Amino acid sequence: MSLNRFYKTMFRKYDDLLSVADVTDILCISRHQVYSLIQSNQLHAIKPGNAFLIPKRLLIDYVLGVTNEVKQESSITQRHN
Repeated sequence: MSLNRFYKTMFRKYDDLLSVADVTDILCISRHQVYSLIQSNQLHAIKPGNAFLIPKRLLIDYVLGVTNEVKQESSITQRHN
């Protein structure tokens, strides 16, 4: 399954930008654990004001264990097919 298909189908009921509360619901972890993932750069987030927002694509990458190297390989494979 291509990454784009995962991006379109996983966590459909959620918006493209997720709150910390959304991530706690999806991953079944505490708010403290979400903040720890963000602070350790395991989960990337943006902070446009006082609250962190997590792009859904980046959460999917985290869940799937996708690295930049895997993303590059996937995009190369898609271009050649």
